[in-house]
Amino acid sequence: MNEVKKRFKQFGFFNIFIILTVIFLPLYILRFSIFSIPSTALEVLIYITFLAGLLEKKIKIKFDLYFFVSLFFVVTALISVFVDPQFIRSSGIFKAYFIDGFLIFLTIRYGDRESIKLLPACLVVSGALTASASLVMFAFGTSSSDGRLLDLDRLSPNYLTMFLVPIFIIGFHGLIKNFRASGKFLFYLTADVLIFVAIILSGSRGAYLALPVGLAMVCAQFIAKKYLAYYKLFAVLFSIVLIAGVLWVFRPNFGAMGRVGNSSNIRYYIWTTSIEIAEERPLAGVGLSNFQDYFTDLTRGRINYSEYIAPQALTAHNLFFHIYLTMGLLGITSFILMLYFFLKNSRDPVIVSALSSILIYGIVDTPFFRNDLSILFWILLGLL
Repeated sequence: MNEVKKRFKQFGFFNIFIILTVIFLPLYILRFSIFSIPSTALEVLIYITFLAGLLEKKIKIKFDLYFFVSLFFVVTALISVFVDPQFIRSSGIFKAYFIDGFLIFLTIRYGDRESIKLLPACLVVSGALTASASLVMFAFGTSSSDGRLLDLDRLSPNYLTMFLVPIFIIGFHGLIKNFRASGKFLFYLTADVLIFVAIILSGSRGAYLALPVGLAMVCAQFIAKKYLAYYKLFAVLFSIVLIAGVLWVFRPNFGAMGRVGNSSNIRYYIWTTSIEIAEERPLAGVGLSNFQDYFTDLTRGRINYSEYIAPQALTAHNLFFHIYLTMGLLGITSFILMLYFFLKNSRDPVIVSALSSILIYGIVDTPFFRNDLSILFWILLGLL
């Protein structure tokens, strides 16, 4: 018993809670209120982890450029809270996606490196748990109206794959790297199979397009390590080709019937209307939580909009466009500046690959504006 206590003390609360936080990212679905303030189990884990890191002196924040460019992004989100007519709702989004995310970013970026090195594997565990839960739900009859796998909130297959795709890429790297280590290989193989099956059963075209980006970038590391100096150039060129491919696959076809045709057509109408919103609110945006309300008001009376299009316009279905429309010119500038700085000075090509898949997915959806997705993004940013 004394030996167990000794090992526990050496390992520390910070190490335990950072691992628990990353593994149990799906705990965002456990929602409750603390003194009438909405919260989640994931949020509580983040706060405990950050506090434990400070108390145990495992987090030593440096006020460097990484800190300030990421803080700039958070500040622009705060400004958009005051632009939003729904202040309370917007404040909740700011807390969940930006404050919580920034805290986990600080924890990972400036945390003890011995603790942080375990986190990519923890992400793979988190992805496998999420995939397994979704597959169990699917086996018991929980699916979308067209028979596809749903996320844990039972909202959309796309929410599930926006979370799973970057994690699969990290797991794929672990699978190749540990090909000769039987125990680790089996771990990554099992996790990747579960995640891959879930992605396939989701039927998400965005996932089918984003996944090859990350996989190709991971494979490039093993095929041509001596050309690693050209890795970032390869990533940029490959991403440009994929962007063109994404736009082609998601082109509208107004004569098409069924899910694929309707999905592309609805995106087309959302994108074209988003351009109208940008023309009306080019500088400040509409506010952090106000996109759908503004979209609905703008299109009221237009044929088919209120019935079919506005209900699907939860976001602009494009990450960059949505940040611009909700956070304004300052918001999208801070986001691009942050990405440029972090990717330019990145330390880990595998995390670059995972983050790149998010950005490619971001052409046709918004893989940030939900609890688990925003925290995953900030975790990857911290690991770069």
